[in-house]
Order: sequence, then C-alpha cells, then structure tokens
Amino acid sequence: MRNRTVIFLGIMALAAAVAGLIGLADPGAGGETIAIICPWGVGSVGDGMLCALKPLLEEKLDADVEIRYVEGEGGLRGVRYASEMPADGKHFIFITQSMVINDLKGKIEFPFREAFEPVARLTDAVYILSTSFDTACSLFGSYRDMLAYARSHPGGIACGALSLSGIDGLAMEKLFPDGIVTPVEYDSGKALTQAVLEGEVQMQICCAGEIMGLIERNDLIPLVVLSDERLAMLPDVPCTGELGLNAAVGTWSGLCAPAGTEKEKIERICSALSEIAEDPGWIRYLTMSSYNGRGAFLDTAGFERFLENEYGRYTAFLQQRGLLKRFYGEMD
Repeated sequence: MRNRTVIFLGIMALAAAVAGLIGLADPGAGGETIAIICPWGVGSVGDGMLCALKPLLEEKLDADVEIRYVEGEGGLRGVRYASEMPADGKHFIFITQSMVINDLKGKIEFPFREAFEPVARLTDAVYILSTSFDTACSLFGSYRDMLAYARSHPGGIACGALSLSGIDGLAMEKLFPDGIVTPVEYDSGKALTQAVLEGEVQMQICCAGEIMGLIERNDLIPLVVLSDERLAMLPDVPCTGELGLNAAVGTWSGLCAPAGTEKEKIERICSALSEIAEDPGWIRYLTMSSYNGRGAFLDTAGFERFLENEYGRYTAFLQQRGLLKRFYGEMD
C-alpha cells in the first residue's frame, strides 16, 4: 500500500510540474479567473463553442477562463444562476436566441433583458431549407418549384422542424405564405432528418452545420438559404434576400454580463473577443462548424441593436400566436 501511495504522489507531482511548464498551473499572471456560465451541459453545442473560445480568451486576457456548466430546464436553471452572480466583470453567461424566446414567453421568472447587459455576439449560423435527393428528382428541385407544387397540391407538402413556437416556426412563417405547407414538429434533429430522407415529410428547416455532410453527399438538396446574401460554402444555392424575402433567420450565440457591470469591464472582454474574431484558429473552428456563412462577431453596441431587432420580431411572432407573456418598450 505504501509503495502505491508513493507512486501516486509521484505521478501527481509530475502532472503538476508539466502543467506548470505549459501554463496550466497558474490562472493568469494576476491570478484572475473569468467565469462563463454555460446553461447547457458538457457535449452541447455551447460547450464545444466555449471550449474552442477558452484558450484564445485566456491568452488575450492573461487570465484563467472557467466554463461553469449549470444545465437543466432547457437552460433556465443556468439563467437563474447567472442572474445571482456579482456584476464584477468576472462573470458572464453564454446565450442564444432561446433566451429571447423564453423571456418573451414568460418562462424566465424575471425580465431577462433587464437582468443582463450585452457584451458581444460570437456566432450567427444560417438556416437552410432542404429536401431529399429523391424528392428533388420527383417533385421539386428549387424553392420556386416547391411553392408552385404546394399551391397545386393543397395539403400535399409537409416540412419538418424542431420548434414550431420558436425560431423554426418564425422561419416557416417567412418561407411559406398562407400556410401552403404543413408544419410537423420533431423531438430531435436525427429524427427530423431521417423523416426527410424516408419521405415522411418533404422538407426540413435547420442550421447549415447540422446537414452539410449530407448535402455534400447529395443525400439532401438545399433549396434556399435564409440569408440576405448567398453563402460562400453554397454559392449555387439561392438566398432569401435575392428572392425578396425578409427571412434572414438563424441561430446565434453571444455573451452577456449581469446588469450593473462596469462599462470598462465589458469593453475589456469585448475588445478581446474582437481580436479573437480575426484569429486563424477561431476562423478555422467557425469554418469547420459551418458558422462562417456570414459575419458573426458584433461588438457591444452592435449586439445591443441586434438584440433589439430579435426582440421585435419574436414579439410580433409570439403575439400573433397568443404566446407572448412579457412586454417591452412601447408595448408596456
């Protein structure tokens, strides 16, 4: 037993020495720790993004960055936890469009918009409307052909999505006028894509990154990208902007700080993120994850304007469906 203890202590000492050599032992020159609350667990999309961001942010800030996972209740538990953190410039929360939607639906017990300050937008992922190769060959191979087919075959076209009362429902509202396409909700992206491939539904709406592999293999055919401009990675696929549709819908992510955080401390983080946005390693991550479809980074002022727009369009969308529970601005 004594020999095992000696061996164990020796291994621990060696690990500590190696960590010190590569800079893992000290949390930055000043011993500062920056905590980013991730409202979802290890293995989530947010986790992958923050893990890619962490070493770059540590280098820029010369501080240790801790990813603090507080998962549960679809992200709501993490939001509550983050709202209780001090506004000291050392605590931040990773957010997506789901916080805006849940805030307006009243699922967050307090006004999210008043509890947090925007710091910067990190990513902006483009949505794609796609169909299967078989459907493209037999029924329609373009967005315009799909509309014509749907009008001549009432009730004959269905489109799958994951959240009809959220971002997917907003996308469908923009793409399918007068309800000419039947929406079908699925519990998972895997089940949704399988339903399209097997012909259970004729189309699906989802993020580009989730299906790029299937598009490259021609299993799925993109009909239109929900963006004001064509995507560099899909240059031959039309975008909603050129079709005259105001439908630049997609998922995004960003950082917020507890309300009351000093402006200078927010600017410090934003400045570091601005530099990271130009970092080759970060750009490589965005490209591999298909987040490089359009400009992603927005500084604090830009992110604030972006959030204003998001709140506006989701307010209108949810109010129309009787789902709006919290009002801001002129609706107060």
